[in-house]
Amino acid sequence: MQNPLKRLTRRRLVLLLLPLVALAILLIPTGPGMSWGSLFLIRQHGLAIYQLTAYDYELGRPTWHQEFRLNLNTGACEKTASENATKFYWGLDDRGSEIWIEQIDAAAEPDDDKVTRFRYTVIDPATNRLLLSSEFHLPKQNLFKSPGYPYFVGGDSKTIFVANLQDPDADLITFPHSFSVSFLPQIPNHNRFVAIDTQTRASSAKTFNPSVQTLHLFEFGESGQPRLLSSWPIGNGGFNLNASEGARIARSFSSDGSNWFDPNLVVGYGGEVIATLNPQLDAIEFRSVVDGTLLESLPAPAGIGSPNVIAFFNQSLFTVESNDHAESVDITRRKAVPSPEAKLFVVDQLDEEGYLLFLKPDFPKQYILFDRENERVVQRFDEAGSKICFLDRNRLAALSDKYGFSVTLLDANNGNVLAEHRPFWWVPAALCLFLVGYAVWSVAWVVVSARENGRAWFDSVLIGGVPLLLLTARALYGGPPTESDRLCYQYAQGIAVAAIVLASVWLLLGKTRLSLRVLPFITLLALLLAILGFVFREQSSIAWIGFMSTLVLSSVLFPVILLLWVFRASIERQVPALQWDASGDQAKLASKVALRDLFYATLVAAFLFAAIRPLMATIRVAADVDFLRSFLQPELLHLLLGLGATLAVALNRRRMIVWAGAIVVGSLFALLATDSTARFIMGRSYDATEPFSILTRIILTSVISLFVMLMPYRLRSWVWARRTKVRYS
Repeated sequence: MQNPLKRLTRRRLVLLLLPLVALAILLIPTGPGMSWGSLFLIRQHGLAIYQLTAYDYELGRPTWHQEFRLNLNTGACEKTASENATKFYWGLDDRGSEIWIEQIDAAAEPDDDKVTRFRYTVIDPATNRLLLSSEFHLPKQNLFKSPGYPYFVGGDSKTIFVANLQDPDADLITFPHSFSVSFLPQIPNHNRFVAIDTQTRASSAKTFNPSVQTLHLFEFGESGQPRLLSSWPIGNGGFNLNASEGARIARSFSSDGSNWFDPNLVVGYGGEVIATLNPQLDAIEFRSVVDGTLLESLPAPAGIGSPNVIAFFNQSLFTVESNDHAESVDITRRKAVPSPEAKLFVVDQLDEEGYLLFLKPDFPKQYILFDRENERVVQRFDEAGSKICFLDRNRLAALSDKYGFSVTLLDANNGNVLAEHRPFWWVPAALCLFLVGYAVWSVAWVVVSARENGRAWFDSVLIGGVPLLLLTARALYGGPPTESDRLCYQYAQGIAVAAIVLASVWLLLGKTRLSLRVLPFITLLALLLAILGFVFREQSSIAWIGFMSTLVLSSVLFPVILLLWVFRASIERQVPALQWDASGDQAKLASKVALRDLFYATLVAAFLFAAIRPLMATIRVAADVDFLRSFLQPELLHLLLGLGATLAVALNRRRMIVWAGAIVVGSLFALLATDSTARFIMGRSYDATEPFSILTRIILTSVISLFVMLMPYRLRSWVWARRTKVRYS
């Protein structure tokens, strides 16, 4: 049977490359651009929302926002993206329309870091059509929402301010006060909010003082003017929470855990009442949301204030728990409710049905559906990597970032799967098809090009350049360009490391004249700087750090290459295509620098300095960053061994050794492809296993890339040799 490679030509292979590139271009903007985001459900409209936001923490502003809206009734998924903004779901208005608040980069006030631009939008959930949009400015301070009313509330230690979202031209309403306000939790479905005086907090960062705090109840006036209705002392049942326990509770409330004294831990709401602990920590007081009048007091569970006992409000429950026991009080029904286990937190509830959904955050994470009317556990759900919430009385929705973004509908009574929505189910198959197709195409191109006497350097640039360009496109158009820990950056950096190592080997061990060996090295550095400068044009310090970290990784092999040069190692062809007469004027001319090389060197130097110029202002700042410390790890030894072994095997004189290296590299490529595919399929539950570190991915990519880019030279009989002196007569 005839070898199919003999019928291929480079022209035909170019045509075969086009559908692979088209498939890659289709994948670039598809799916979430980050691996972490927030998932929530708009139950009234059957909408699952997945939001991803990237921040510039130095400037304190969002730089990129992406949102997916999945209609659970039709299965349709819509994607929106914006730069320099982030959106927050506010709730539903009286007509059922969605209210969103969008924080915008304050470009109009670059020198004023105390003012933030916001956009207030109202969206029709049926058609996703914009009904209303208006912009307003607010002080950049503590901001809290008030569902059901168009007021934006915030404050500091001296002033409470209120903005009317429906009238952005109206003046900001301010209310001076003399107490220390850190939190202003809203009262759901009421024209009220409370301010907690936290000046009695302990000075220690690890405990809270159990002394009396004060709660102030406010009402929105006709124009939004706050009016103080009532004040009363409250007790803090969580005063003996240590930092780790507080962070655990805060994360259970979908907080980031950075400020774990959530106001909802000391205040509870249920129906028409506000629930707080009394200052003596022995009773729960129920007060009217209308004027703060004391309606009833119930004895609190015993043990509050004792060591290893914590007490906190958890939505419509007040919970007291120790290491192995938990008791709860239903605020709405004002009666005790037995908790199935200790260390459970309410994540969702259906008040009209009396159902609670508990989360057990300990490993393995578990959701527990509890019927508080009949005091029984209805069902337990083990959904790793998912966020479960009520869709209605009989259905639960498990939201996750598996397959990019997916929702599984579960039967609340027996836990059976009712339906699955995976808008991006086809992405893993398409990704595997591209990776396998490009690997086969690369092998075919190298073999055919060597048979047709093509240039080896062009083949190396083509094979490494195509994926590098596609990864750069993914970085720019498939997610936040400023997030440097994305997979596309790790793979691109691995390719860049391999290219620099290859250029370094050619610079020191090549046999052509010096000018032709220096130019590829300088050109590669200039291109790397130009690409990083363009991608991170708004954060030049990150561009400079990325460039320096790539050089650090590449320089691991420099001492070995220099040692090989000292021992007169070189790379040469076993059977040169053109015999060169190393004698007379021809040899002398070959050892000199041609005039055209001076022109090339000047052009490359100008390109290099033009790429460096935008980064010069941040070089001094970047020099003070301890980014090199993160690379001084044992993985550097692995990188040294991997790159060194690749050089030794790929250009070995024995073909069996080269074939063995090709098998190993193919296995590593399959492992890396499986890693990226599994990460997309399993989502954050795969990240929890930590199969590869960032540096490990860079090492594997660099080893694979270096071997592949050396193959065009090996197929043209370039192998390791010993350099000999040429004597001229």
